[in-house]
Amino acid sequence: MLEALRKKHPVDQPAIDEPMDDDVPAAAPVRAQEVRNAIFSFSLGSAGEADGLRPQHL
Repeated sequence: MLEALRKKHPVDQPAIDEPMDDDVPAAAPVRAQEVRNAIFSFSLGSAGEADGLRPQHL
């Protein structure tokens, strides 16, 4: 069974979310206070995303 999984998911394939171009700019740094402000900007009872986490969980 393990060999069948290895055949379906070989290690030498690049991950889908890896950029293929080296010219992709890096993301700008984010400060902790900016994250905190963004989290607290949501209204109480805001719905969560696919992961089920609501802003209140964070």
